[in-house]
Amino acid sequence: MDIEGAEEFVLPRCEGLLSSVQQIFIEYHSKVDHKQSLDKILFFFIW
Repeated sequence: MDIEGAEEFVLPRCEGLLSSVQQIFIEYHSKVDHKQSLDKILFFFIW
């Protein structure tokens, strides 16, 4: 899934499905003048 910066919005909607994922690669790019959201993204992978 290539969602180009929408991880913070897409992953919460997939929460019930993530437990069946065996491997995932996340490329995170922070943006100047935007609040960082990596912690919110990684939260969905703590089972």
